[in-house]
Amino acid sequence: MLREFAAACGQQEAISDIHYYLDKPGLLSRTPVLVVLRRSMDGAEQVAAAVLLFQYKIAGIPLGVYTSNDRSGRRTVISQPEDRVTMATQAAKYLFDRGANCVMLSLRSDGLAPESTPAHASGDVSWIFRQREIPDYLPLRTTYDETLAHIGKRTRTHMRYYRRRAEDLLHCSFHPELTIDEDELLSFNHQCMYPVSDQVAAWRLRALQYFERPILMGLRDGDGRLLSVLGGRRLGVESDLLWQMNHRDLEGQSLSLAMRTYFIEHEISQQARRVYLDGGSSHSLCHSFARGTITDFAVIRRTPLSFLVRKIARSLIPVDNDLGRLLTEEVNTPVGEPVLRTN
Repeated sequence: MLREFAAACGQQEAISDIHYYLDKPGLLSRTPVLVVLRRSMDGAEQVAAAVLLFQYKIAGIPLGVYTSNDRSGRRTVISQPEDRVTMATQAAKYLFDRGANCVMLSLRSDGLAPESTPAHASGDVSWIFRQREIPDYLPLRTTYDETLAHIGKRTRTHMRYYRRRAEDLLHCSFHPELTIDEDELLSFNHQCMYPVSDQVAAWRLRALQYFERPILMGLRDGDGRLLSVLGGRRLGVESDLLWQMNHRDLEGQSLSLAMRTYFIEHEISQQARRVYLDGGSSHSLCHSFARGTITDFAVIRRTPLSFLVRKIARSLIPVDNDLGRLLTEEVNTPVGEPVLRTN
């Protein structure tokens, strides 16, 4: 039912391969929660929205904190575009009526924002809405050279330079269908610039086997040693780069960029027309991305527990987590009044 509903809303990516996002390890124990909203149409009830959130726990105790864990905003609120903000607000009300302390989510709303204070706002709850523009996806043309021609001059110069440098100095070879076992990936993870826990590294590899159209690519040097590995998925004409791991301590190299040039070229050969980077990227390549608008939405109950949760969040949430920053900000607005922040 969810697959059919997501397809009708133009959000097939929200449900396809959903197990990957449900199983993703996190700092705290969490339980997936699906809120389904219905409405009457011609005397019959129909699904109006499906909102996927995660409830967090410490030592098995629910905190009453629900978040989307979706930086892209593509998978959280499944509904018609014009209804998504309203549906997110109603889902938050449903959870708060049942004791929630905090609900935070990001969603694609096509620039739509709440028009007024929610009718169900209460005096002990703060509502925050923030809109921000993001680099959404890299449009792919029919050839690699044509795609490069639409990328900034300096960035495409770097793409060509670092790929050629890796080939000339490291004698690297590209493996579009990388064969690797868990032990090799865990060993490589310890040699990476930004290693993750063994649990996360193992999950990354294990989760790919359940994708309908998985991506696992790698670069090896002339001696067969791993230089870079990336994983993702394909859905229709879209390719999602979900994670990437790069060897450290190779002076004068940009393995991340070299790997992405191979990835982009290969996905063009697979008839892809869009490339998404899950979680975003700070690389200048993002300046060539199509732009999108995300609405960050937070509802926070003013209680001692929510205050404690926010204090803990300040030490746990990475600084680049835009949604998480809503939880760590001081809420200085009148209670019950929504704040619309645009940046």
